[in-house]
Amino acid sequence: MGGGCFGASTALALKREWPDARIIWFEGSATRTASKDINKIIRTTYPDKDYVAFAEQAMRMWEEVVPYRNYFHRTSWVQVIGENSEGRIMKGPKDRLISTHELVHIVGSHENPKLGIGEELWLNENIGNVDSALAVEAVAEEASKLGVRREMKNVTRLVVNEGICLGVEADNCRIIAGTTIIAAGPWTPGLLQSSRVEVPTEFFTVAGVGVATMPLYKAEFRELESMPILVTESGMLYFIYEILLYLIDI
Repeated sequence: MGGGCFGASTALALKREWPDARIIWFEGSATRTASKDINKIIRTTYPDKDYVAFAEQAMRMWEEVVPYRNYFHRTSWVQVIGENSEGRIMKGPKDRLISTHELVHIVGSHENPKLGIGEELWLNENIGNVDSALAVEAVAEEASKLGVRREMKNVTRLVVNEGICLGVEADNCRIIAGTTIIAAGPWTPGLLQSSRVEVPTEFFTVAGVGVATMPLYKAEFRELESMPILVTESGMLYFIYEILLYLIDI
């Protein structure tokens, strides 16, 4: 259950691995979800080694495997890193130091970046972005072609007996299955609670990132198009290029 990237990719992977398996995929009715955004950044630089290993495996799939590769765009990015950089700003093992002149040349900017004392520009070329919503739907369609049954119903409860999950209930319908896979993202704690499945209080941490887009008039776009990023008092506006996504530390 779960209609995002984890649910879609899991359904497809299982059907490709076991073509004869009967898979019912409850995508749910939610349309405004993280996976159905315009795009997402794909990177492999993380503090946890196990997570890095998973990210590198995912990166290879985005580059090589259909339909994923049809929606992946390698971009690279540049980070401004200094002594006071936040913990989330990390260098990858293959990041390289570049000059302000090189940055201006890469992004086609008309102005040099404003660096503080001790700040440096580091380029990571092993990064890209994906057309997230389009990719999720393409994966879902491929899974459906192979025989995965897509259901837009919301799972309301897990069928649990003596600590063993036997299936799910959705819209007054009960499905009993040999294996139940939950990929419901932030809906998972509520689902477990409604199913009377007890988990430690601090087991789940749900976080969110707000993303907004807005149209620009042609005159506004011409004024801003050479800027890799615009920092305002209200937040940051990103301009994503096929060549590079430029992030700065604020």
